[in-house]
Amino acid sequence: MGAPKTKKRLPWTLMLFLAVLGLVLAVNGVHVLGRLLVANVVQRTVAKEGFVAVESGGEALFLRREHILITPQVGVWNPMVTENQKVVAGTEVGEVWDPVLLGQAQQLQEEVKTEKAAWESMLYSERQGLICALEEANENIQQLLSQLKKERFQAQPPLQQNQTDKLQILLSERDRLITEKEKIDRRFASGGQWRQVDAKVKKLMAEAVIVVVSPLSGRFHGTLDGYEDVFDPLEYRVALAPLIPNISSDFKIATAGELTPEGTVVGKIVQEQPTFARVNLEGAFHPIKVGEQVDLSVPGVPGQLTAIIKALVHQPKKSVVLLELNSVPPELAIIRQCEVRIICKHVQGVVIPKECLSDKKDRQGVYRWQENKWIFTPVQVLALEKGQAVVSGLKPGDEIAVGLW
Repeated sequence: MGAPKTKKRLPWTLMLFLAVLGLVLAVNGVHVLGRLLVANVVQRTVAKEGFVAVESGGEALFLRREHILITPQVGVWNPMVTENQKVVAGTEVGEVWDPVLLGQAQQLQEEVKTEKAAWESMLYSERQGLICALEEANENIQQLLSQLKKERFQAQPPLQQNQTDKLQILLSERDRLITEKEKIDRRFASGGQWRQVDAKVKKLMAEAVIVVVSPLSGRFHGTLDGYEDVFDPLEYRVALAPLIPNISSDFKIATAGELTPEGTVVGKIVQEQPTFARVNLEGAFHPIKVGEQVDLSVPGVPGQLTAIIKALVHQPKKSVVLLELNSVPPELAIIRQCEVRIICKHVQGVVIPKECLSDKKDRQGVYRWQENKWIFTPVQVLALEKGQAVVSGLKPGDEIAVGLW
C-alpha cells in the first residue's frame, strides 16, 4: 500500500490576510448595519420657527415713597384712621391731646355750660313775660278800637277824648314792650359773659388738641420695618446696592390712648404709585435689558403684573433688577418682601426640544440628518425654558435627533 496523501495548507501569510479581510468586512458590516439602525430607530424631530418665554425667580423687595408721621407735641395719641385705610392728601389721620390743657379746657367748658344755661333761662323767662304782656296789650287795643268804632257818633266828646287817651297809653305801652323784646332778642344773639369764657375754652382746645394730617395720598400703616427712608423714587438707581433696614431694636411706635413724647412715630403713609421692586435673581439673567417690559408673578396677587426694567446689574452668580410696576393691586399694598417670578418677553427663533442638545468636545450642538447620516452641528442656545430651546445655527425644517448623545 502506498503512503496516505496529505493536504496542502495555505501559506500563513495568506491565512493572516484572509482573517484580517474577514474582520474588516465584519466591522464594516456592523458599522453599516449600525448606521442603518440608528438612521431608522433614532427618534427625530423637525426644527420650527417659534418662541419661548424666559423666566427666572428671586426675592423681591417692594419699594415706594413712604412718609413717616410723628407727634408734634407731648400728648395722648388718638388715631382716626384704620390700618391699610386709603386716604387722600389733607386727611386727618389722628389727634394728639395735651392732657393738662385738655383738662383745663374741659373744666371751663362745664362752667360755660352751667353759666349759659342759667343765663338763657333768665332771658327766656323775661322774654316770655314780655310776650304775654304784648299779647294782653294787643288784646286791649283791639277791644278799645272796636268800642271807639261802635260809639263813634253816639258818645259825648269828653268820653271820646278819654277813650282816645287810653288808646294812646296802650299803644305807647305796646311800643315799649316791643322795644324790650327786641333788646332781649339781641342779647340772645350776642350772648352774655359766658361767651368770653367759651372763647377761652376754644383757644385751650386748639392748643390741647393737635391734628396730624396726611401730606400725601396713599395708605396708612401703623407699623414701620426700617425700609421707609432707604429709597427715593427720584433716585431709584441707588436701590441696586444692598438696602439695609435702619430701625433699632428699641424703636417704638405710639399706641392709641398712650401718653407719648413729642416726635414719637405714629405710623406712615405709603404712596402706591410709583411702586418699585428690587429683585435678586437666581444666577445671571442676560435676556433682559433696561427699558423692556416684563411680567411679574407675585404670590397672593391675582394674575400677572406688568413692569418696566428701570435698572439692572449682572453679576457672575446673580442679577439685580429694579422694576417699576405699571399698576398696583390692593393685595400688593401690604407686601414688603416675597419670592417672585420674572417672565421676560418671548425670545423668537428656531425652537427645538431641550433633549436634542448634546455636548461634543466642549461644544454644544445637535445631530442633524444630512446626506443620509447624522452629522453633529454646533448651535448657540439663545434661550432655554420649560424643555424648549431657541437656537441659532439651524433652519426651520431641519431634521434633528432627539436624545442622541
